[in-house]
Amino acid sequence: GCLILLKMVALTPALVVAAVTGSKLLVVGASGGTGARALRGLLDVGYTPAQLRVLSRNPSKPSLKPMQELGIEIYAADLDDPSTLPGVSNMCTGCYVHSTSGDTKKLDIGEVVRAQHLAQVLQADSSVRHVVYNSAAAEPTHCVKRIAQKHAVEHVFTAEFSLPATHLRANLFMEELWKSYTRPSILKGTYPFSLASDRTVYLTSVRDMGRLAGSCLAREPPPAAGRKLNVASDILNPALMAEAFADAQGTPCVHKQARLLRWIARFFFPDLYEVIQFYRTSTETTDVEALQREFPGLLTPFAAFLEETGWGNATATYEHLGIVDLKEAELT
Repeated sequence: GCLILLKMVALTPALVVAAVTGSKLLVVGASGGTGARALRGLLDVGYTPAQLRVLSRNPSKPSLKPMQELGIEIYAADLDDPSTLPGVSNMCTGCYVHSTSGDTKKLDIGEVVRAQHLAQVLQADSSVRHVVYNSAAAEPTHCVKRIAQKHAVEHVFTAEFSLPATHLRANLFMEELWKSYTRPSILKGTYPFSLASDRTVYLTSVRDMGRLAGSCLAREPPPAAGRKLNVASDILNPALMAEAFADAQGTPCVHKQARLLRWIARFFFPDLYEVIQFYRTSTETTDVEALQREFPGLLTPFAAFLEETGWGNATATYEHLGIVDLKEAELT
């Protein structure tokens, strides 16, 4: 795993919307990758490090040490091994499930079974009153296996195990644009994306997902049927995204429709091709204005995201997302 460091940031009053005291929050699937961004979102809305219990199958891995130093509890458990799960949610009144699969190029087919293992334990331990799950926005006819698995996990929590659940259906994560298959080309002046330049793109910040999850968990649980809520922090198109990249990095950037990648994916990378086709043809929408009314001050425009994450620092990489000075964190 990559080294991800967290900091407690000085919060503006508008962001402290979840006055949560005395209870713990179980966080699943946030011990690596973009998980640190989601944890920052939870901290933004009022959770303290001591209230967060993060699951990890390997609590000794280096990426978790900064979390432990902040006071976040790391709990040893493996969703693939149900025998490690009893007691995982003791004293937790809520659970945020960032993921039950790894951030892998190949489809992780264990995603739904892991969710079932977790749900069984949460159901047995009635202290958890509300589950929030990081899902994916899509119309019923999307034809993407990755999204189908996430919707199947929704079914596990809400229908199969009758857990009060809010399913936050994310769109394209802004953090994905930091990965090595995209960022180097953008810094050189070309944003390759297999969409027309004027195609609408809904963008979601992982940090905002943490903020919304924390806000939802501080409220009364949803009805038994659960709640599905599409989440986007901004709405742009590839041309406007390229302009934002140019502004952030101080050098020109233009969008180029990556047709060759689409055809290569069609024959050699079927999972990727499904995702590309989805972004090209999806009719699903997200009402960002309604989200802004429900969660005022908690959504990050794309330009602000690029500034916040230091996009203009050409030496920074995806692995640096969330890296900060921990001494500064100790003083806040």
